[in-house]
Amino acid sequence: MYKKKTSQCKGVSWDKRSKKWKAQLQLKDGSKKCGGNFDDEYAAAKRVNQLCDELGLTAKNPGSTGMPNEKVTASKKRSQYYGVCWIKKSKKWRAQVNLKNEKKKFSEYFNNEQDASKKVNQICEKFGLPAKNPGISGAPIKQIKINTSQYTGVHWNTTSRKWYAQIQINERKIFGGTFDDEQDAAKRVNQLCEKFGLPAKNPGVSGIPNQQVEGTKVRTKTSSQYKGVSWHKNIKKWCALIHLEKGKVKYGGIFNDELEAAKRVNQLCENCGIPKQNPAISSIPNKQYQAKEKTSKYKGVSWDKRKKNWKTQLHLKDGSKKYGGNFDDENDAGKKINQLCKELGLTVKNSGISETTQERISQDCKPLLD
Repeated sequence: MYKKKTSQCKGVSWDKRSKKWKAQLQLKDGSKKCGGNFDDEYAAAKRVNQLCDELGLTAKNPGSTGMPNEKVTASKKRSQYYGVCWIKKSKKWRAQVNLKNEKKKFSEYFNNEQDASKKVNQICEKFGLPAKNPGISGAPIKQIKINTSQYTGVHWNTTSRKWYAQIQINERKIFGGTFDDEQDAAKRVNQLCEKFGLPAKNPGVSGIPNQQVEGTKVRTKTSSQYKGVSWHKNIKKWCALIHLEKGKVKYGGIFNDELEAAKRVNQLCENCGIPKQNPAISSIPNKQYQAKEKTSKYKGVSWDKRKKNWKTQLHLKDGSKKYGGNFDDENDAGKKINQLCKELGLTVKNSGISETTQERISQDCKPLLD
């Protein structure tokens, strides 16, 4: 059967997508005022007359009087007012005005569509703009704040739909993880404050979060919030190191805790006489840094991970290397370096050791000594 595609009423047209009659006004400034979709053509015509009445215009369809018998279809999906739109996730009406010159956006949420339109007019009046909805007057009854936290340092993330815990120190943001519970996020903020020696942001909240911190593991395994700290994927620990002049690197060990690694970085900076890379942290590491046995106090001596003993090696000026063997005892390795220096006519690297090596060199190093 043939379906009527054109209307005899002004401002009414057939919407192919929804297969309903659409009520819409074309204004003098070229803009359009939408009044919703209807199953009945005459209900749409009555809605057009309503729009005309709201805007102070002459009725387009004087033969159609009264209110529409049916409810406006899709009224929660498209607003009849400028600057008002329906938000599916929150199921609220959003009043929004964009200021192009200042590149600012003002948004507030309401249960009632008309209250949202009133708020749009209020924002326009505040910034000296023409009212976007001139047919509407008065102030909105109630404003709704969507997922705004009562705690300092806690905010709602619309993407993950969770509460974020975060503090700021010297223009640097310290992330504390995401939570389902708002109060747990506030407790986490207090934990961060305690770590950095700051007053608690939320003194009314005490204790530790009941919920485990979410999101921190994902973030920390890729990058650290501190300078000189990096995540080692293989050993799954934090590495502390600083880069000096001429490509030199100063290694500070590995840590289970990211903050402890950052404190160690500051220690390295202090030892090298350079400014701290993490000035917001002033204390020393609570735990002695790991891998203490992996670095030697003697020059030319390093730990061989594969053989699990000490390797001796000299770097010569011509770019070559002089290998001296592997030792179980670190002191013997240091003595061997001194022996190599004397053999090559170089200055002794470890002046504190004058004795000859007491421990036998590893079997794989014998050919070098023959």
